[in-house]
Amino acid sequence: MANMVQVTNMLNYDNEIGTSQKPPKLLSFVDYSNWKDRFDHFVSFTDTSLWIPILEGYTHPTYTWMGNDDVPKSVSALTTKENFLFDREKKAMANISMSLPKEIYHSFKQFKTSQQLWEALQKWCEGSLDVKKRRKELLKKQFLVFKHFQNESLDDLATRFYHLLSELSSASVVYETKEINDKFLEALPCKAPFLG
Repeated sequence: MANMVQVTNMLNYDNEIGTSQKPPKLLSFVDYSNWKDRFDHFVSFTDTSLWIPILEGYTHPTYTWMGNDDVPKSVSALTTKENFLFDREKKAMANISMSLPKEIYHSFKQFKTSQQLWEALQKWCEGSLDVKKRRKELLKKQFLVFKHFQNESLDDLATRFYHLLSELSSASVVYETKEINDKFLEALPCKAPFLG
């Protein structure tokens, strides 16, 4: 039984962080900013050239036939350079797609290039400027009212606090070290709960 728990924990960790062979999973939209950082690290580790189609876009080569200028070239007709660009786009698209669990992926199947998919995810998860502004305000309020929950261990309190700090940082909300320390000390319970 203990071995099964260890295997499950290891699989969950691999899904969240990724491995050298597979990208990290976007487990929920709420975790998007953390996933985006992990995905960046994964691509930087595996092949930085995958950022080119994601950020700059990809257009499949075409040729003219019977007056039609937009006939897509078959893969076998691609030049060496075109084939390299095609391959890079397919790998970029696969890595982003494999990062999405089926509960999320079905909402994004209509996007056909890595750039379209990346931008749609970004817009969906980060929202418009108005949504970003509201998120910042919400995070600031959470920081202001942060406190210890009844029966919460000190480890859980610290984990929750550092997660909030991470969210604030990803939303470009910065507090001075003194403010952070004061807030954490203020949140500590009067009596120390059990550890763990």
